Amino acid sequence: MTVSMGSVAGLRARFRGPLLPGMRQLPLPTLQPWDGGRIFSHNPIVGRFSGLSTRWTFAANGPLGYLASRRPVFSAAIRDASIIFGMDVKRS
Repeated sequence: MTVSMGSVAGLRARFRGPLLPGMRQLPLPTLQPWDGGRIFSHNPIVGRFSGLSTRWTFAANGPLGYLASRRPVFSAAIRDASIIFGMDVKRS
């Protein structure tokens, strides 16, 4: 990722084996303003969950520089994924 032609972050990733068998759902709730009110919706992500081996790099003098010496605790990927919008919507 670059900002003003300077590197901010980089990522190298490799898929690992499945974390759970088959297709699974993960909730993706969203809240957005709407005509003086709000719309809240539950949008499930359906896909295959797998482990991910990652290596992040951050520019020490960039906006994410505080992450430069840190390592992720856990990384995962959702493969073959779809997001289903509009199934459960509440307006207030």
